[in-house]
This record gives sequence, structure tokens and C-alpha cells, in this order.
Amino acid sequence: MRRGRTVAVVTRCVILAAVVAVGPAACAAEDGTTPTPVRSTDLTGADGGFDEHARVAVVVPAGASSSGTRGARADATADATADATPGATQPGAIATPTPGLDGAFRSALTASGYVPDVRIASRPDAQSAAIVAAAMAGAKVVVVEAVDPTALAAAVQRAQDAGAVVVAIGEPLRKGGASRPVVSDFRLPVGSSDADLVRRVVRLTDRLQEGRRPSGE
Repeated sequence: MRRGRTVAVVTRCVILAAVVAVGPAACAAEDGTTPTPVRSTDLTGADGGFDEHARVAVVVPAGASSSGTRGARADATADATADATPGATQPGAIATPTPGLDGAFRSALTASGYVPDVRIASRPDAQSAAIVAAAMAGAKVVVVEAVDPTALAAAVQRAQDAGAVVVAIGEPLRKGGASRPVVSDFRLPVGSSDADLVRRVVRLTDRLQEGRRPSGE
């Protein structure tokens, strides 16, 4: 009888130790109070990626254009909106499409099945607020053309902690000066035209959505 009680006590101890060992991690993952950062290295396996109709945010300054000319922006908008059916305006997006890089992004992302969240911000503080707001709204990818690539590190960290992948257009986003560590997950060169940039952003988003690490970025 004593031997049976001893076995039962030992068994309870083993079970209790196992619960104590895994309990906090399980709670942190299930109760939603501790978001798990999603970095580029997490999106390389078959179990990575996100919903095919996920929210994708783009933060650009007013009048942004990769070519710097209004004519190229108009051409890019026409190219990106061909065969596209714009969806309903989302929170944080501009009320009506405009002939510029912002409109091209919105139309192209909508045509690819994503929920576009395009935000116009022309100061570092406004861009920081837009990045955080987009991530808190559920964006899985936040694409940023920064007015100051060294001023957004705190906002980028908050977006990553909320589960977003941050993509920089042009210069990588850094924590401090040019020699400081890069905090953005990926970088896309500005490119030769707005249309080319929009296509590459959508292509990169598609690879992330499929759980594949974008190559050459």
C-alpha cells in the first residue's frame, strides 16, 4: 500500500513539474498579452506566412514618387490600376484614390487580394505614429518610405512586436546614424519608376504571405 502511494506521489510531482515548465510559455502564446515578434527569419518555413487577404500598410510622404517626376507618377498609376478593382477605403487610408504613388499602391494591393492601408506622413513623428497605428490595426506588412531612415527605430520595434514585417523603401531603417544596426526586416531599392516599385512591393508581399523568405532583398 505504501509503495502504491509513493508511486502516485512521484507521478503527481512529475506532472506538476511538466506543467510548471511549459505553463508560462503556453499562457503567453494563448492569452494575447505578449505578442510574438515576427521577423524575416520567422517567415521561411511552410508554417509561416499569413492570410491571403491580410492588411498591408504603406507609409509614404506626401507627393512621394520614386522617379521624382509627376509624369512618371501618372504613368505608374495607370499601369498599376489596369484591370484592378479598387476596394472599400480602409481605416487610415486616403478617402479617395489620388494620381500618385499612394493611389498606385492602393490599387495594386487591392487587385492582389490584400486590404490596403495607405497612410500619408511627411514628418518623422507622423511616420512613426503611422507605422505603429498600422501595425496595431493588424497590418502584417508595413512598407515605409522614410523621410529620415534613422528616426523610426522605436516605431519599427513596436510594429515588429505586434507581428508586422517592416520593409524599407530606399535606405534601410536604422537605430541612429548610418553606421548603426539596421532595424527594418527588408529593403527595396527605389527603382527606376513607381510602377516597378509597386510591382516589387506586391511581389515581396506575396512571398511573405506564402511563408517564403524574399530573395535578393
